[in-house]
Amino acid sequence: MTSKFSLIFYTFKKTFSYSGRANRDEFIFYISFFMLYGNIVLVLNKYYSDHLGVLLLANVILLLAPAICSLITRRLHDLNASGWWQLIFLIPFGLILFFALPFKKGTEGANRYGEQPKN
Repeated sequence: MTSKFSLIFYTFKKTFSYSGRANRDEFIFYISFFMLYGNIVLVLNKYYSDHLGVLLLANVILLLAPAICSLITRRLHDLNASGWWQLIFLIPFGLILFFALPFKKGTEGANRYGEQPKN
């Protein structure tokens, strides 16, 4: 992939794909995009409190949340772990794993989930 912004579109294109692996760059850029988009929605909701905020929030939840779930699964696959590990987010201290995902280097070479993703 030539551009860092192309990672965002690549991840969004793989929204319903839970196979394969996602490297750290893909994870960091898409989560940053998701957080930026969510903040824009909150600002718009503050100034345009009619139905625009509700529609944009529904857009965030219904369109971007499935992409985040598949991205986390593929990131866990890069660490040679099952995607089911994201269920740990349901317990109070499970979010610590989420904050560790961008920093842990993926498995070198191929693992049981596929080839190492290209940068």
